[in-house]
Amino acid sequence: MLRHLALLFFALLALPLASCDSVTGQGENDDGGGDVIINPPVITPQLNVALGTTSKAVPGQNGVGITVLVSNEGPGAANGVVVNVSFPHAITNGFYAPEGTACRGDREDDYCSTGEVLEWAVGTIPEGSTRAFSFMLPFNVYVNGSGSVSVSANGTNTRAGSASVLLANDSNQPVQMGLSGSQGLVSPGSEVSFTATYIATRDLSSSRLGVEVPAGMEFVSASGGGLLSDGLVVWDLGTLPANQAGQQSVRLRVASTRKPGQSVTIRSEIAEGSMSRVGAQAAIAVPKSGGLQVSLTPSTLAMSYRSSVTVTVQVQNTSGARADDVLLLMAYPKTANGFYAPAGTSCKGDRDDGYCNAGETLEWKIGPMQPNESKTLTVSLTPNVYSGGSYLFPFAASADATSGSGGAAVASVVLTE
Repeated sequence: MLRHLALLFFALLALPLASCDSVTGQGENDDGGGDVIINPPVITPQLNVALGTTSKAVPGQNGVGITVLVSNEGPGAANGVVVNVSFPHAITNGFYAPEGTACRGDREDDYCSTGEVLEWAVGTIPEGSTRAFSFMLPFNVYVNGSGSVSVSANGTNTRAGSASVLLANDSNQPVQMGLSGSQGLVSPGSEVSFTATYIATRDLSSSRLGVEVPAGMEFVSASGGGLLSDGLVVWDLGTLPANQAGQQSVRLRVASTRKPGQSVTIRSEIAEGSMSRVGAQAAIAVPKSGGLQVSLTPSTLAMSYRSSVTVTVQVQNTSGARADDVLLLMAYPKTANGFYAPAGTSCKGDRDDGYCNAGETLEWKIGPMQPNESKTLTVSLTPNVYSGGSYLFPFAASADATSGSGGAAVASVVLTE
């Protein structure tokens, strides 16, 4: 009897210990010391992608300039980040991949042909930082149609980000428009300006231009009597004669509530009555502590086929730290005449030499840049076309670094007969 009571007593003593084990999560790997084991929370950084384009609908002479910004909103560093860009093969021609990227498909080389995907192995993006690159996407001059450029970014420990834009290769558009301005790095409370440039390809009886003020942005001012209405800055352009070019500008402020690592897309459009709209979009990102700010400034926004344009590209390190391995890329229209690369630069394409042919990308391996240091590059271009109506001559530029944040810019010049 006493033996049974003793067994019962020790069994009751064991019950709280078993209960305690289940609460603390101790198990087979316990060392017997009674320590409480708490699993750390899983940190999954959020990647954001912003996609800019010089225009969304143009005839196929030149195609469009594309900028890609990939930001890490956090928390923590994003590791093993890879960016994939797919493009509408039915309406585009092949192109050379920008420096640091490659095309994956039947050849896996530097040339992006039908059915391949542009891949950018970014690596690690610190919390609040942005990486950037740009390229020119050429259209097939013999094919009208539309298709999407889609960008996705993912890492080994991240939540994926993505963006897309619908592009049209359309020789029947009654009007074309481009969006020029610095794309990339802004800080909460700062102001940015964009200029919408347009050209009517035939007489238009009634047209309106609009620039969106998206969530996270605030309207500051507009040129030419532009008015804010329901989140859209609107200009009533009225009658536009064929081949008449024009431009309007808008100034926006980044809301103070924007977090580092977030991004904003600015969209613009122009329409005649109820006809299909054309437009462009800009991509900006909010860095944690500044970075590489890019500006792209043509000497004119409208010119004839027989003249030339001088394009100035400036990159400035606005952060308080040194930016390492800075690389500047400038994409130019495929209908530009060839030119010699400025001193210290080269052109990436079929030859990778000091002469820039149609469809190549101008590269400037700047190297390290100290805080507040700026670099400037000037290129003079002439169009290799002599007739065929009026259209846009687009440019895109980006600066990126292995440390710090990268930025980008776009611009469009109107060509007229």
